[in-house]
Amino acid sequence: MHFFYSLALTAGTLAVLPYFLVRSLGNRRILRHWRERLGRRKSGSPRSREPGPVWIHAASVGEVRVAALLINRLQETLPGFPPVVLTTTTPAGREVARGCLENRIQNLSYFPLDLVPFVRAALRRVRPRLFLSIETEIWPEFLRQCHRRGVHTGIVNGRISRKSYRWYRWIRPILSPSLSGMSLLCMQSEVHAGRIRSLGGPASRIRITGNIKYDFQPDAAALEPLRALVQNDRHGPLLVAGSTAPGEEKMILVAFRDLRQRFPDLRLILAPRQPDRFEAAARILEGSEFRTGRRSRLAESAGEPWEILLLDTLGELSDVYGLATAAFVGGSWVERGGQNLIEPAAWGVPVFFGPRVDNFRSIARELVESGGGYPVRGPAELRDDLTRLLETDGQF
Repeated sequence: MHFFYSLALTAGTLAVLPYFLVRSLGNRRILRHWRERLGRRKSGSPRSREPGPVWIHAASVGEVRVAALLINRLQETLPGFPPVVLTTTTPAGREVARGCLENRIQNLSYFPLDLVPFVRAALRRVRPRLFLSIETEIWPEFLRQCHRRGVHTGIVNGRISRKSYRWYRWIRPILSPSLSGMSLLCMQSEVHAGRIRSLGGPASRIRITGNIKYDFQPDAAALEPLRALVQNDRHGPLLVAGSTAPGEEKMILVAFRDLRQRFPDLRLILAPRQPDRFEAAARILEGSEFRTGRRSRLAESAGEPWEILLLDTLGELSDVYGLATAAFVGGSWVERGGQNLIEPAAWGVPVFFGPRVDNFRSIARELVESGGGYPVRGPAELRDDLTRLLETDGQF
């Protein structure tokens, strides 16, 4: 089975390689990306007899934030904690890591393709003493090569969504040997622990450790410069719609348009989940009847009024939630499984979200039970619930 996995991944890589080679012409960032994905970038410490660094893999923005919490806590509480090498899968994850972790890690690069020559090249360069995957990215060849080299491996803040679990069950014969060799599997809940156990994770090495995202602490000091820039002496209610997916921006606009008739001072900050959608979202907003602005241009357009602001920067959404009167968390009106609900809740902001929050089901339930979360099935419900919230000064 492992042979067929490698064969399929090789075929897929060869199929997309010409496209990326063409794109890389004249683009050093894409070229650098592929060097790292092929394991060719020198990373880690110079060769010596000393044990190597801890390698932490955080696929994208959400996982990078978990990695930041983990790394900060380990380095603060364990004097002499070894150097950390961090890898990501997405450019967005890399940019956020660069902003919040650059001074705390030894090296930042992309994770290698899960094929023998590239994995071996990366492991020769990093020579990790320990590998940790954030929130359950399972790469069979990488884990197999780690086990052969005696590198301990583990999962931190592990979770397996229902959608991923259905897919993983089809390839259990490939995953099971990888999971059986892992040293520690720290899962968020019994549900996730049961799923990874059924896929081959040894019961004796599974621990239920809760969700590290609950350890997120808002930085009130960092909020003040942002407040001065964004609010610009305006103090009306502010709706922040964060991590939106395709289709949700137009739905948010429908609710916002209706709300403005009742609350003319209401403003909206909209933050698409993926950076490559910033321009598409900008076109949607510019086609509306509202005055729009872009976060990336606020400094040069200081004083120009806006009614909708596009948050087209990385790493600021968690702080922007602190400015909100209310927040809507996207990826929940479409089939994305939802996004991080904890960041706005940590600021004490009422959190609205759609019904499709499979990846954050327990968090959504706890928010609703505590009175801090409000599920809404579409723009009309968001409009009605926000109207009640704003009319009663936050008291439903």
